[in-house]
Amino acid sequence: MQFLQKSIIAFIILLGLITFSQAETSWITKKKDKTETNKKVEKKSNSTWIKKKIKEDKKEYKKEEKEITKEVKSWITKKSKDKYIDSIDKLPENAIYFTASNETKDLLVYGYVQPDVNSKLINGYYETSKGFGYFNDGKTTCKIGSTVIDVSLGEVTARVSGECTNGIKFTGKSSQNQNTGMGFAKTKDGKNRFLFDFNIQRTEIAKLFDLNKKFASLSPPKNSEKKTDIKFKPDGKYYALLIGNSKYAKWTSLTSPEKDIDGIYKALKENYDFEKIFKVNDASRSEIFNAFKELIKISTDKDYVLIYYSGHGERTENQAYWIPVESDKDWGGGSWINTKDIHVAISKIQARHILLMSDSCYVGTAFKGLEDKNI
Repeated sequence: MQFLQKSIIAFIILLGLITFSQAETSWITKKKDKTETNKKVEKKSNSTWIKKKIKEDKKEYKKEEKEITKEVKSWITKKSKDKYIDSIDKLPENAIYFTASNETKDLLVYGYVQPDVNSKLINGYYETSKGFGYFNDGKTTCKIGSTVIDVSLGEVTARVSGECTNGIKFTGKSSQNQNTGMGFAKTKDGKNRFLFDFNIQRTEIAKLFDLNKKFASLSPPKNSEKKTDIKFKPDGKYYALLIGNSKYAKWTSLTSPEKDIDGIYKALKENYDFEKIFKVNDASRSEIFNAFKELIKISTDKDYVLIYYSGHGERTENQAYWIPVESDKDWGGGSWINTKDIHVAISKIQARHILLMSDSCYVGTAFKGLEDKNI
């Protein structure tokens, strides 16, 4: 956002003042050399981090790819000329509908899957589902397949995989509870991660798809080389709250949450005009709510807010929870955070648009929007 801008602008101004003495000129040269060195070191550091992340995601994709069933692999790799469906309203009836996007929201997809009635039943659910996805570019289609992995307490866990005509291949997992669900998938090239939302109602998926489009258009990257006429000029500010819990005291520690929010923080800081970004690593219950309180204090009804949580989640007695780092494994003691309390916190945020992303097990179906809020 304002990354190194002030120092760079100051340097350019100083460089233009040709009335400086030789000694001062020498000092400027040293300053320039130091600045350029810092920029090169930082660029190399960022490049190293990105390469490492891509390598890890490619490795994870290969691991997941080996688990794709023959039925799904045969379906998604089958060559055929598939008709592009240009509207969610035109998707077939009696299906499970989805929308998906990558982290930067520049890739948006919608589509559907239907149970393969020739596959075996697992606790009342057909093991295999097949369908299609459509990018919002007006041409790209994908073949999508899913395989039920586990069914317990009404929660259906499945592996979702797909191959698209633009060369993108992805695989990951989804979790569905009754009529809604969510999932995550990584691409074969390691360059993208997709967040999926599922629902049996096309209208609900259409709302989520439109929300992703709105968020993508609100704050275009400042470094974008393509010049476009932006008609929409929001008068509010942008805020983000990023929570990544990796180091747990009594739960299994996680590796990705800390890396995820560090990566999102860098992307928002360097490419978008966010007024303030709250980044909370390994947060306790009180730290999470304190961060929400700070966000509530500064936001107005003209602003745009992104909230991202990555960490453990749990569901019990049909209630979903975020798990702070100090929590016990068993419910009780008041440390688990009921997602209903997150609803309350969000309802207190004065903002025009709020985007909530939760990379956590069992809580993807807990957020269905708030009255008078675009969430």
